[in-house]
Amino acid sequence: MLVDAIAKYLAEREAQHKFSGVVLIVRNGETFFEGAYGYAVRGWKVHNTMDTRFRVASVGKLFTAVAVLRLIEQGRLTLDTPAHAVLDLAGTTVPTDVTIEHLLQMRSGIADWFEEGADWDAAWADLCAHHNMWALGGNRDYLPLFAHKPPLAAPGSRHQYSNSSYILLGLVVEHLTGRTYFDHVRTEILERAGLRRTDFLRLDEVAPETAEGYVPVRNSCDIGWKRNVYLNTPGPAADGGVTSTAGDLQCFLRAIRDGQLLGPALTARMLDADVAGPDEEATEEDAAIGWQWRYGYGLFFILGEDGHVLRYGLPGEEPGASCRVGHNPTLGLDLMVLGNQSWCAGEVNKHLHDLLAREAG
Repeated sequence: MLVDAIAKYLAEREAQHKFSGVVLIVRNGETFFEGAYGYAVRGWKVHNTMDTRFRVASVGKLFTAVAVLRLIEQGRLTLDTPAHAVLDLAGTTVPTDVTIEHLLQMRSGIADWFEEGADWDAAWADLCAHHNMWALGGNRDYLPLFAHKPPLAAPGSRHQYSNSSYILLGLVVEHLTGRTYFDHVRTEILERAGLRRTDFLRLDEVAPETAEGYVPVRNSCDIGWKRNVYLNTPGPAADGGVTSTAGDLQCFLRAIRDGQLLGPALTARMLDADVAGPDEEATEEDAAIGWQWRYGYGLFFILGEDGHVLRYGLPGEEPGASCRVGHNPTLGLDLMVLGNQSWCAGEVNKHLHDLLAREAG
């Protein structure tokens, strides 16, 4: 009955033009539900499938976090290493006491290269008016967008969502390995974890079995769509933009918690909400039921009233891409929601998790 209720709900969201993408639910290591909805390519009415690859926006930060922690495990830097000790940041406004841990936990206080606010479209248009966004080909290309802005806070004083922090972490990876961030992650993470359908693709690249991203255009009586090509950075970077499948991302989460990518100490630390920053994301509804939000090394955590981890994961949002990747340790549940239209995954993820939690009692 629960499977039927999930399928009915998702079919209704698809019919209402509120969801296009895939859902994968794995419970105690077994696939409990999978379903694909909407079009990967609307112009030719090519349907999404469970093998479709989606751009997953900020979920890519998790690959960066694991890559940096692996370098720490290898003794090539520490959590307390100042960013200035690795990178040539002389003449920038990045404080000299910003550490690798500050960057991982988004407590660096540095300005972001794109300030995500209520009016995304206006902020993006202003950014594009002053910078050639199509010239962004790698992590170093982002430095001029933030490296000379005044800091927002003192290092370590508070958590504030920061794409720039992960750009710097990507540059750390490149400096220490002598390879591009992309090549290093391909060999050290994707190959090790068996993620065969995950890669770093540009929006203008023609790639097999890859969904195009769409932004809804609504008027008083109908809905249309436009591609997201000019509404995002053209390529991926260390702060996000990887292209993957629901199956690969579930495999990635499992590889992290099973210790396939990090040793026991750093695996435990990565999955421990005690290292996380201040509570910045909780809504009034969360507060009413005693939930707390924390941010650790590339992962958001939701804690219960007694401080135990209810679930952890990552959201990914950008025009034409919407994603939620999460694990509930109590229920033994992995829930993957990948979408190729704007802001479609969050409500689906919440509704499905609530259904599953109620069913489990």
